[in-house]
Amino acid sequence: MVQLHAAMAVALNAQAAMAAAAAVAGAQAAAGPPAAAAAVNNIKIKQPEGFDGTRSDARRFIESMELYLGEVRVAPSFPDGQSKIRLALSLMTGMAANWAGALKREYLAHAQVVAAAAAGGQPAPALDNRCTDWTTFRNEFLVTFGDPDEN
Repeated sequence: MVQLHAAMAVALNAQAAMAAAAAVAGAQAAAGPPAAAAAVNNIKIKQPEGFDGTRSDARRFIESMELYLGEVRVAPSFPDGQSKIRLALSLMTGMAANWAGALKREYLAHAQVVAAAAAGGQPAPALDNRCTDWTTFRNEFLVTFGDPDEN
């Protein structure tokens, strides 16, 4: 009889240990990997280098922009397409600066139209999509500067 009680106690202790281990494993799985999340938040991605219009660098530039703009500390500073596009335009030099200049002038002209409309109590016209929508800008940029042989 003593042996039966001892065997039951061992079995109960084993069940309790397995239940505790399962509970800990479940809690860890639900919480996710905190070290990995913290590591991602500590990554600092440098601002992309300028783009001079070299076709072979176009995709690298636009992908570097997207990586940088998606970084957790940078993203709040560029909440919309227009702010992202303005940053990209500011990094263009050489031949690319000539192309960027047309969009910069469009921004400036639009700002004057908005001010005049506001002074006259009129609604302001919308700015061209390639100046406000990142995807439209990206596509036009790659058509203009991208390597036509690249997939």
